[in-house]
Amino acid sequence: MTLDGNGYTISAGFARTNNSNNSVVGIAADNVTVKDVTIDGVAGVGLHGVNVYTAEGVQVSDTTIKNNDGAGLVVNGSLVTVTDLTTSGNGAEFNNQGLTTRASVFRMLRPVTTRSSSDSIHYQNKRAGQSPGSFGVPL
Repeated sequence: MTLDGNGYTISAGFARTNNSNNSVVGIAADNVTVKDVTIDGVAGVGLHGVNVYTAEGVQVSDTTIKNNDGAGLVVNGSLVTVTDLTTSGNGAEFNNQGLTTRASVFRMLRPVTTRSSSDSIHYQNKRAGQSPGSFGVPL
């Protein structure tokens, strides 16, 4: 499936109530492409921009993710390739994150651009029965 925004903006006008509606765009299927779109969470409450959960072959390209209360892009237990991603004005439980990955394979083919000093990449790896290991990389 391909979500081709053709340069348009997708905005959310709802509040997060649980993990089933925690992002402007949620991806839980394999081989999904998101491209040429702006994901703007300015009107949403408590949302991530894009949340990829247990999916493989996901591609995000030529996309801007901004103004979300949560992370701009969450990659959780997934295989995601990112090309030309811009993040700005996003926040998250780990300290203002542009990207958050958890136990995933995350590939950047071209650099991620951030528009504020607080955006960063945060990687967390936790297996059952273990303490989480994590690190953050300011961009």
